[in-house]
This record gives sequence, C-alpha cells and structure tokens, in this order.
Amino acid sequence: MSENKELIPKDTDDSLDTLLENMKLTQPEDLDELIEKRVNRRIRQIVLKVLAVILIPVIMIRMVISPLMNAMNINPDQMNRDFETDESGNIILESTLYRTLDAWIETQFPYTELDWVTVEKQGFGNYSIDAHVLDLKQPVAIGDSANVRFSMKTGTLLFEQNFSNINKFRRDFVSAGWDIPIEKGKEEIAAFPDSSWIFAAVSLKAPAEIKALLEMENDDLSIDWAQVYAKGSELACGINLNHVIRNDPEGVRDQLSSEELKQLFLARLALLKSEENIFTQRHGIGSMNASGGATIYSPQTSVALIAQFMETIEGTEGFAAQNFYVSGTKNAILKLLDSLDTAGVRIVDARLYRG
Repeated sequence: MSENKELIPKDTDDSLDTLLENMKLTQPEDLDELIEKRVNRRIRQIVLKVLAVILIPVIMIRMVISPLMNAMNINPDQMNRDFETDESGNIILESTLYRTLDAWIETQFPYTELDWVTVEKQGFGNYSIDAHVLDLKQPVAIGDSANVRFSMKTGTLLFEQNFSNINKFRRDFVSAGWDIPIEKGKEEIAAFPDSSWIFAAVSLKAPAEIKALLEMENDDLSIDWAQVYAKGSELACGINLNHVIRNDPEGVRDQLSSEELKQLFLARLALLKSEENIFTQRHGIGSMNASGGATIYSPQTSVALIAQFMETIEGTEGFAAQNFYVSGTKNAILKLLDSLDTAGVRIVDARLYRG
C-alpha cells in the first residue's frame, strides 16, 4: 500500500484540492430576507393599483367634469375679471359682474350702492360671491368688510347673507300699502324734534316729472331715489338721484337734464337685460319687484318685462315718478308734502340731528 500512495504525486494532490475549492457553490441569500423583499414588492404593487383606482376618478372629476360644469354654467369669476384699467392701473371700467349687480341693486333697493365684489371658486359650477354694499343713509366707509354674501350654484344667484335694508323698497311701496292717511303721516313727522333729519317714502296721487322734484331741493331737502313711472308696466324699478358715492363721486346726478337721467336709467336696464342669467330663480329673493304686489319673477320673465318697460319709457315723453324717497329736516319735508298732491308718506329712518 505504501507503494501505491507514492504513485500519486504531491503536486497533483494540491491541484485537486484547488479544483474542489473552486467548485464550491456560492452561499445562497438568507431565505427570510428573500421572502421579505418579495412580499414588500407585492405590497407596493397592490398599493399603487389601489391609489390608481382612487386617484384616476378624482383627477378626472377635477380636471374634466368640474371645468365642464363651469363652462356649462354662468361663470361669475370670469365676469369679474374683464375690468379695464388706464396706464396707471386705475380702473376705468368696472367688471361685468360689478356693473350688473350694481345696476340690479340700484334699480331695486333705494339708498344702496355696490362698493366692491369678489368671487371664490367652489368647483362644479358653484361660486361664493362676497360684496360690500353701501347704505347711503349712513356715513359710509369705502372698502369696508363684506356685508352681503351671494352664492352662484350652477347658474342660479342666491342671497346667503343679506344687508339690513335690502327689502326696504318692497316694504315701503308694495307689501305694506298706504293704509296710513296722509294727515296721520304728517303728524308723525311733525312730532320729531326740529333738529331731526328724516328719511321718508312719499307716494303721489299722480306721476310728477323727476326733474321737477329735483328742482324742489334745497339745503334742508334732498330727493334721493325715484321709482320710475311706466304706465301699465308690471315692474317697479328706480334710480338713485343723490347720495351716490362710487358711481357719481362728483354728485352731479341731480344736475343732469331729464333726458340725461332717462338715458342713464335705460342704460342700467339694458345691462340687466343683457345679463339675464345673473338673476336669481329662487322664490323669496326676487329678480325684479312687481309694482302691484310681492310677485317674484323668473329670469326669463324679468328679461321680457324689462324689454317692455324700456319700450314704454322710451316711448313716453319726459321722465316721471309717482313714488320717491326724500330726506331732510322735518319742516322741509312737511313743506314738500303740502306743496304736492300726496297720497301717502312713511318714515323710513330718522336721526335726531343732521349728519
């Protein structure tokens, strides 16, 4: 046996050991770590698929459906961006939304004027509209905080937050009626102190030229707002004559001729007629007031009635009113009532001193 061992050279033995060493297999990864990696990869794939299922519809709704609904309905945000400015950045023409809402407020609600309006997108054809409306009977602060909130929901304008005198016109000339005799109204005015400054709604037995009423003004008396007379019309619309801050900063409305006042008024109605979709459709708020009762008109009916109203005004000589608002000292108002053929008078507001 010893002889056989010597038959295998030592260098051959070393080579065999080297060969066997080189043939060893690489040590495999830890099995638990391999399983964990594969499970995590699978979980990531599932999460990505779930997120895709959730996010794709949301993205489609936001990027496609919401813009489509915005495009299908009136967009007050766009209406509020088309203002014009001069080289210094000063606004020389207010936005369509401002001008439309301001015309609606002026023609429907005495002693009110739109100061500013802003729009916030809510998506899906819905918008929040904040506004600051001036009460022209009181000292006013231009640029004050919002006191009126509208909402535009798929093309329908609604009041969300009212301002105190929004329905004053309806109460004074429509709903309340003139059940108080004129002499009783005069007695109520006469009971105020001499220092008082009184705001009153006056109704005449027959229409009078607005310009003639304005010529009765003096330091103690102001003709403020007139409900324009249109024979046979179902609408009740009016015009601010004094106390106008934003739209007549120079205070010249009472200096305009009768024809100039008429054209100013007709321009306001023409704007309302052209922007019919701005009117509300919900009962209780009202697109336009009725002259003979508290009827609420739809936008379509309002537009048709505005057209008829304008045609009547344009075809009538002069510019008249049968109902109007006046402010002044008690003696000046009593003198006015005595000089006119008055059907009724109602105190709207009063201060114990002249502001």
